[in-house]
Amino acid sequence: MRRKEPVTLTDVAVAASVSQSTVSRVLSRYPRVNGNTRKRVLDTIAKLGYDTSAIQRRQAARNSRAALNVEFLLCPRAEQKDMLSLSYFSTVFDSIRNYFGSTENVNLNLCTWDRTRSEQLWSRLAVADGVLVLGAPERELLRNLVECHIRCVLIACGGEEYPLDVVGTDNISAGAAAARHLLNNGFRRIGFLDIPDNEEWRLRKLGALAETTERCGAESFQSRVSVSTAPAPLVATFREWMAEGNFPEALILPYSKAMLSLELVLHENNLSCPEDVSAISFDDGVNDSFHTEPARFELFPDRIGAKAAQRLLQLINGPEETPHRIDVPFRFIPGQSIRIKK
Repeated sequence: MRRKEPVTLTDVAVAASVSQSTVSRVLSRYPRVNGNTRKRVLDTIAKLGYDTSAIQRRQAARNSRAALNVEFLLCPRAEQKDMLSLSYFSTVFDSIRNYFGSTENVNLNLCTWDRTRSEQLWSRLAVADGVLVLGAPERELLRNLVECHIRCVLIACGGEEYPLDVVGTDNISAGAAAARHLLNNGFRRIGFLDIPDNEEWRLRKLGALAETTERCGAESFQSRVSVSTAPAPLVATFREWMAEGNFPEALILPYSKAMLSLELVLHENNLSCPEDVSAISFDDGVNDSFHTEPARFELFPDRIGAKAAQRLLQLINGPEETPHRIDVPFRFIPGQSIRIKK
């Protein structure tokens, strides 16, 4: 008598009208599976008598492995006393935590860079399985990460000159896209608000400068630097720029909340946005306190966080590789801060 062939994963997938990968996710208790789909797969497994013991053994072995130790290193600017109170950074962190929670046995430890405690912090980083860096890291910190061969991923914080993995946005293309949008709407005098020692925004400025110079000449592009992202220095920078008498007709801002400082200075001079000065920015959300909703490029911090977590696991679990640069595409969100020229 011919022995009955065992039920396979393919048999279950066909009978449940799903893919084999979906069946595998259900058996691995992957959280992002539709509830109805999960029930249909489990009912099909019970009906066909599929043997799940091998998968259960693999799952048990995975759960018994020692947890990975990952350090999440915050590198705040001087004015950012609590980075995770800012929506962009908190979204990145939550996305990373959720990704690790659904894919690996990971202990995610939060720490903040502080020169006065550098020895203590380095003792943690040196024994970690991997490190994620978010914010504005010092160049010395980045050099030490490279020299100590620490598995590390930088998140949207520059560092392109170092052989480290980076996950973020193609900032040069983002800056060029912002300038292009303004130029296509008829603006010819474009300004860029910069922040010192910020690689991300410096690269955006280069993209905006290149696009403006190519279309209108270098004299059409202006730039001013604020000493920090805090409201008072931003207001002072806008005031000085306005007092010079050559304020641009359109501005590219590093983030949407800079609109608050811009609006204040415009109001002091009996001007408004977008009637007198148009603006476009980069951000993850819009603050309800704005008088004018900013036109902006959304940077998807949730995707950036997930990609960073995924890349770090590849570095931990795989062989040495050439550092990768992973760019998450941005998306333009129209607002009311750009005047439509006749």
